[in-house]
Amino acid sequence: MEAEVVGTLSVEDGCLRLISREGGILYTPIWPPDYVLQPGEPAVVVDPAGGELARVGEDVYLNGGEVQSLSGRDDLLDPNVQEQVAQVCPGPYWIVGDQLQRDPSMP
Repeated sequence: MEAEVVGTLSVEDGCLRLISREGGILYTPIWPPDYVLQPGEPAVVVDPAGGELARVGEDVYLNGGEVQSLSGRDDLLDPNVQEQVAQVCPGPYWIVGDQLQRDPSMP
């Protein structure tokens, strides 16, 4: 999970998505534990300390990696969360690593 992606956060069919700048791939981000999406206009991704990480409509830089399916990826995500996400939000998925920034020009 050492890849990088820069893109714009959006909401598509009720799912938070990331539209990659390169290739226009529409990912469903899988955030690290304790990150929360707070609904609103715009929706906001909040880090474990309660700080605002990013807003829908903003560009972000994320490291991590792409997976096509969450099935069998217990090493990456709790199986109950896997099932809930996969039922609602389609892949491909971007497993978000430990580098998350609002300003994609500063990875």
